[in-house]
Amino acid sequence: MSVSCGDAVGDRVREADVALVFLSLVEHESGDRPFALDPAQRNLIDAVTALNPNTIAVVSVGGGVEMASWIGKVKGLFYAWYPGTYGTAALAEALFGEYNPSGKLPISIEKRAEDSHYAGRYLPEGAELSYTWPGWGQNPKVHDVSYTEGVFTGYRWYDHQDIDPLFPFGFGLSYTTFAVGKPQLSAATIRENDVVTVKVEVTNTGTRAGAEVLQLYVAPPKSDVERPVRELKDFGKVTLQAGETGSVEMQLNWKDLAYWDEGRKAWTVVPGRYGIEMGTSSREIHSSSTLLAE
Repeated sequence: MSVSCGDAVGDRVREADVALVFLSLVEHESGDRPFALDPAQRNLIDAVTALNPNTIAVVSVGGGVEMASWIGKVKGLFYAWYPGTYGTAALAEALFGEYNPSGKLPISIEKRAEDSHYAGRYLPEGAELSYTWPGWGQNPKVHDVSYTEGVFTGYRWYDHQDIDPLFPFGFGLSYTTFAVGKPQLSAATIRENDVVTVKVEVTNTGTRAGAEVLQLYVAPPKSDVERPVRELKDFGKVTLQAGETGSVEMQLNWKDLAYWDEGRKAWTVVPGRYGIEMGTSSREIHSSSTLLAE
């Protein structure tokens, strides 16, 4: 059963097999909202989980929200984003197990706003964001934002700063499990104008059909250039029946190893061995190989 902020939380929640808590925040054009849930929704989580330990949170927002303080209280989490016209039907099918969700996060979600790359460079001291929509025709305050993170945006920031996000980029669960093999490269060396095919086998080790998204990351060798720990270069999705093994093929070219040299005004590849990493998120690297750039 579900309980809204205006409902009495009592015996119906306690006696239910599963309780659903639907969470959202007001989001609109030309304005930002707080990272944390508003106090009423935060109190609702505490009240429902105290009555029923089998609580599932359904979050419908357009970006990340603070969950580290309460996620340990719920048994499950569905990040529904903005589900659209038929999204509620899809959500019901996923909740009741009629459909195996296999989505992956397109962002990293930090534990605290202070962990993000915009912390300290966004709102001036004392400024606060509103939980309510001011209405059409209103002129919200405009703040200058200093973008100083350079190439270290998204998951690259958390890797560079050695910060563990709550949920890393590319993360996602399903009702089955997968085993990821070692990447097999069509060549051990890459030169300019070469294309190297990367093939990896995936096995559905669970009891349900499902899909997995393999993510190909490249880790550069040490050099004088400050670069991300790893960068996503390709990905591939495979749908498998229980016990079935399939494969995903991806490709790398010379420019996938390059960085932009501001002095030369050109893409540049540092010679050396690059890590070819196969992951199911930016922090879940299952296997790796190497590729020599000459």
